[in-house]
Amino acid sequence: MIKSLEISMSNVHIVKKGDTLWGISNKYNISLNELVEINGLYGKKKNLLKIGQKIYLKKNNSRKIDTFLTIKVYDLKWESIPQAKLLLEYDGQCHLMTSDDNGLIKDIQIEDALKGIKISLYTLKNIFELIAHHKTLPMGKKILKLSSRAMILKGNTYQVEGVARTNTQAIEKELKVNGKKAQNTSGTSGTSGTSGTSGTSGTSETRVEGGLPAVTVAAVYSEENLYLHPDNEKYRRIIINAAKKYNLAPQALAAKINAEAGTKRGSQEWNAQARASTSSAVGLTQFLSGTWYEICTRSTYSDTLLQKHVIKKKLISNFQENMALKLISVKDKEKLKALGTDPTFSVDSAAAYARANIDIVTNIYRKVDSLEPSDLAKVGYVAHHDGPTGFGKIIEATNDSSWSKLQGQVCSKDSPNCSTLQNYKERFSNGRDAYRWWRFRLYRS
Repeated sequence: MIKSLEISMSNVHIVKKGDTLWGISNKYNISLNELVEINGLYGKKKNLLKIGQKIYLKKNNSRKIDTFLTIKVYDLKWESIPQAKLLLEYDGQCHLMTSDDNGLIKDIQIEDALKGIKISLYTLKNIFELIAHHKTLPMGKKILKLSSRAMILKGNTYQVEGVARTNTQAIEKELKVNGKKAQNTSGTSGTSGTSGTSGTSGTSETRVEGGLPAVTVAAVYSEENLYLHPDNEKYRRIIINAAKKYNLAPQALAAKINAEAGTKRGSQEWNAQARASTSSAVGLTQFLSGTWYEICTRSTYSDTLLQKHVIKKKLISNFQENMALKLISVKDKEKLKALGTDPTFSVDSAAAYARANIDIVTNIYRKVDSLEPSDLAKVGYVAHHDGPTGFGKIIEATNDSSWSKLQGQVCSKDSPNCSTLQNYKERFSNGRDAYRWWRFRLYRS
């Protein structure tokens, strides 16, 4: 056993301070190019070794990696946290890592995606607190964006527990006096300690205790407890209105948009003008043209903002409820397609479509009706992509066992046998199970 371990360790070099890949190649009399190939250290990676990193010295000792993970750490204002200390638990081991100046931890190589990952942050309380637990991970490259769930305090302040300095009656009296003062004060910019904006993540009040400034931080939940990236705050009212209208959880509806819509370059803002390169899908919720025309004409969707707008503006010259789509002229179809990039129509229609699919599925699977709104939205999401019939096949594991459907989702036309697909083929014996796992992981991630 000891001899076996020694042989195994002789095939691995653990990076120490001052090590370079060129130096390691000289030490073990291995060409630099061979080391690069064995360890996948292409491009800048070969010049960015980390202390404690394993460098494999033989090809037969190189690992098969399921997931290449990049973690981005943010505070509740979605500002990156530089030098954040994280404890990562994956592949049955613990790894202590620190984010760079941009809040990034790159090139985390995970061998077994099915074991998932736990991520804990070293917080202001000087302890590691769990901020994420993914029981499984998708294969291939994955970027995981995490919120610290706490604000980073800046400046010469420290965080302390509040100290009771008076009784309830005295506090009530003080509030009444301060309230009268506020009513008689003009030209003020707003209440101290709050920003007054929707989606604010915290308020703070500075006081002096023991001659030192102390800051207390309190969480403030945004409207409908829906937290959006600041770049997407413009869509808050649209999402909430649609969710209420069709009895869906706004958080789940936002998650659906996040899964569908691409982001604008250089920001986290959803791209309302997004267009799929391999289909007719457009907009925040990526409706295909045929489905979009159905929402414009079917009685099922008569309450949607889209259909009401189409009828009011007479965008279909020969409109009839439930008309055959082939009767819509090419000219009118172009008008309808142009509405696909309107966020209001797109989100409202997506919620209506999800609700219609949920109702169909509920008639088949009665227990679906008892699910919480957030879980109902997940049902709607799967049915949105695979149809109510496809949803049933996925649930009952009777969907197509071939690899073609998953291939169309994870590979481009230019690379039909991409590495991601090959990873799935190594993990699963058939396309049926692989597609089901991919579909459920896509929504949950």
